[in-house]
Amino acid sequence: MNRKELYDLVWSKPMTHIGKEFGMSDVAVRKHCKKHDIPTPPVGYWTKLAHGKKVRRPKLSTKTESANTIVQLTPKLIFEETPESKEAAAHIRAVKAELTPLLIVTESLPDKPHKIVKSLRAAIRRTKADHDGFIHLGDAYQQKTILSKESMERVLCILQALAFTGQSQGHSFWMDGDDCYWKVEDEIFKFKIYEVKDKKSHVPTPKELKEQARRDKWYSRNTKVYRTWDYFPSGRLAFHITDTEGYWRVTNEKIERRWRDRKSATLESQLIDIFIWLGSATVRARNKRLLIEDYRRCEAEEEERRNRARQKKANAKELKKHINDLAETYVKINNLSAMATYISNQSDSDHWASQRFIREVLSYRDYLATNFQAEHFETVCNTLEIEENTRLIEALHTEDPNDDY
Repeated sequence: MNRKELYDLVWSKPMTHIGKEFGMSDVAVRKHCKKHDIPTPPVGYWTKLAHGKKVRRPKLSTKTESANTIVQLTPKLIFEETPESKEAAAHIRAVKAELTPLLIVTESLPDKPHKIVKSLRAAIRRTKADHDGFIHLGDAYQQKTILSKESMERVLCILQALAFTGQSQGHSFWMDGDDCYWKVEDEIFKFKIYEVKDKKSHVPTPKELKEQARRDKWYSRNTKVYRTWDYFPSGRLAFHITDTEGYWRVTNEKIERRWRDRKSATLESQLIDIFIWLGSATVRARNKRLLIEDYRRCEAEEEERRNRARQKKANAKELKKHINDLAETYVKINNLSAMATYISNQSDSDHWASQRFIREVLSYRDYLATNFQAEHFETVCNTLEIEENTRLIEALHTEDPNDDY
């Protein structure tokens, strides 16, 4: 949308409602408005408007940017709950009483923890902590697990409770590389448990200040040589789970959810909500997977049809070449026969040289005539896989608008 459209939107409904439409917080929407110099309603605006009080709506300024300047905001695709997903969610709530006694997070791991717990613990132990005290699993572009050594035992105990309870419901858990997977029925989800980082302003050391002074003296760019923030463990954990199917040509829906430590509830107290969410998410993931599989099947069939059309057209072009070659050969045969007849009718045709030349011409004519035997035509048709109903002109002039052959 452009600035004018966003301006009209933020003055038509509260910012929290707009944030839900775009899959972000109201603070994020307000930041976009601030970046593009779009005035937003002040605190209490909607209350005053509801009670009929006089409110002021400032105009959209166009001094720095025009009203048509594009703002990079994309509405979030809202997935409508199907009856199947609602039924599955109702079913998992019905067995909540059964799962709650199993979801016990102990203070220490049992003697024989779950296989995925062993795998994650081994991966954490063989990874060194960075200068901020965090252990990172995964690459720099996609972090799979981020936590401090102090939170490691708590994370493993939470994972043990999830795996033990899920296994009792027929779920499967495993770890592939640095990725953790959770399989419910036939649907596979990817999840991670990580620690939220806290930060504070970095106080430069004397060495960093000296290097900064040297750089400012010799270089014109005002670039800091030391970091802006220092990160340290917060002890607050978060759990994120998402589906593994992603196909932008079919749907951009992403089935995911995040739980975290809050002031009112710890992550351990929200584990039952993960199972309740999985009830409907599994149905949604299945519908999404079937949709993608059907699209891929149709795409494969269409590609096969195009390949057959390309091959048919290629065969037709090759057949055309053979027909033209045979037509030229046929003309040569007739010309050679006519030439032999003409020479034999000459007055000196009884000369030994004329007789020998006539024999060579007729021999060459007979050699060319072998191309017109039925066996040769059959060989050509079999080699090109020519069907009985193939029409050369139709094949050559049939064009597929989606085919760039």
